[in-house]
Amino acid sequence: ARAPPGQFLSCLCNGKRADCRIRICNNDLTCGMIRKCMAPGQWLTDDIVNAYLSLLVSSCRRTAAVSSFMMTSLISNPSSSNVRRFRWTKSIDWLQVSLAFVPIHLADASHWLLAVINVDNHTISVLDSLPSRSTKKYVSCLLSYVRGDWRQRELLDQRPWTVAKWPAKRIPTQANGDDCGVFLCEFTRRIARHQAVELIDPKRMSDVRRRIQRELLTATVVI
Repeated sequence: ARAPPGQFLSCLCNGKRADCRIRICNNDLTCGMIRKCMAPGQWLTDDIVNAYLSLLVSSCRRTAAVSSFMMTSLISNPSSSNVRRFRWTKSIDWLQVSLAFVPIHLADASHWLLAVINVDNHTISVLDSLPSRSTKKYVSCLLSYVRGDWRQRELLDQRPWTVAKWPAKRIPTQANGDDCGVFLCEFTRRIARHQAVELIDPKRMSDVRRRIQRELLTATVVI
């Protein structure tokens, strides 16, 4: 059965109808999937991350979200043709966007981090809740992609694209090995709303999980 967007499902409380589906910005999720991934100690899947970021940017002006599968594809197929490469951001009008969010999954480390494309400043920044991990190849790959996409569209603004380091002291760090995806979602939420990421409390991530679960189930961002 398919539930209308925005309808809260009682099945989350009583454990029934876990196969009921919710559609969020072209992302189809089941209630069971949401409930499982947002439970304490669980890792977030690509489907959950992509759906949640899509939901966030749908409620924030001049923002966009890119599929997490983009970076996976670019890293595994660096020599793919331009036609195939730039399909990931084909729907984004760079002239109408100030911020674009790129979720990055480090498959070899089972870890999530967030890249932020600041179109106004022509910079790319990375927020990582486990900053000791090496992200250089991912940042370089994304920087090359954005430069190429911008160039092939022949946009008038030809300022150089650079990497801007987000101050490490302003990035909260996770206290366990399974909250990286939750941090990614909360980083995106706060930056999209121009709120300070340093105010995120790592000790309250269980509360964040519950809020994200509620938002996904109702297809509505909690103000």
